Amino acid sequence: MKKINVAIALYTGFTILSVYAPNPSKNFFNAIRSGNIAQVQRELFAGANINTPDKHTITPLGLAVYYRHEPIVHLLIERGANVNAASADGYTPLHTASKKDNLEIVKLLLKKGANVNAETRQGSSPLHCAIEKEKGNTEIIEWLLAYSGIDINTTDIYGWTPLNTATRENKKEEIKLLLTTANIEIDIPNQGGYTPLHVAANNDDAEIIELLLQSGADIFAQDRNEKTPIELTKDNRIKNVFRNYIKNNIHKHIKNKMMKRGFTAFSMARYPHLGEKSPANILPPEIFYYIYKNFLKPSLHK
Repeated sequence: MKKINVAIALYTGFTILSVYAPNPSKNFFNAIRSGNIAQVQRELFAGANINTPDKHTITPLGLAVYYRHEPIVHLLIERGANVNAASADGYTPLHTASKKDNLEIVKLLLKKGANVNAETRQGSSPLHCAIEKEKGNTEIIEWLLAYSGIDINTTDIYGWTPLNTATRENKKEEIKLLLTTANIEIDIPNQGGYTPLHVAANNDDAEIIELLLQSGADIFAQDRNEKTPIELTKDNRIKNVFRNYIKNNIHKHIKNKMMKRGFTAFSMARYPHLGEKSPANILPPEIFYYIYKNFLKPSLHK
């Protein structure tokens, strides 16, 4: 019987020593998790694979970034860790560093070639992650926005841009940063047709609404149900924000819409209310709104 057991053990490759020997991969990840850089160095010297993920598909570098162990992050990158290796859900170390609010690691990863536009399986970029974090400063967002080649208008699989995400999360400082960035597109809708202005109106956030309007957001943009932002709010204070804006700016919007629809300067001369020289030449906002809804809205010009 004993001979049979030994034979089976030899055949399957298991011995008493192999059963009780420590798992080198487990030791490596435990050392990273605990921040024990000396042990990490010993494991690397013993042959630990620097890019092999753990059972959760997280690489050694991804784990070090998650636990914010900067010295280990530096060590792993120096030893050749892949800065763009992603977990099963598509998170790269840069996604993690952006979400964990670690500016120094973000800087290091970008310097070492991390893809600033990498996408998770949900389509989120590192910029999305930096915006979605619960709290923290805006330094990472500033750093990402200043990085050459960043796509600030990228959308996730549900159509959310970083600006729309910041609006959804009521991140006012982040919104201000995004709105002052070159090439920002303010009116990109999500899958439901909601532009950032729709989202802000639905949230009844007057301050964000004013920020978006001041930056040129389209007050007449329609969602999938052909509703404009003003139609989504139930708060009279918010409605007044829109009404005041319409009163002071509607002629510009109508003029721009008509120009886009092919009206020429000559044909617009037939509409004196489009003139900007005198308030007397501007029709009441309700009439402009009626004109737009009934004659200029996109669905009537397809």
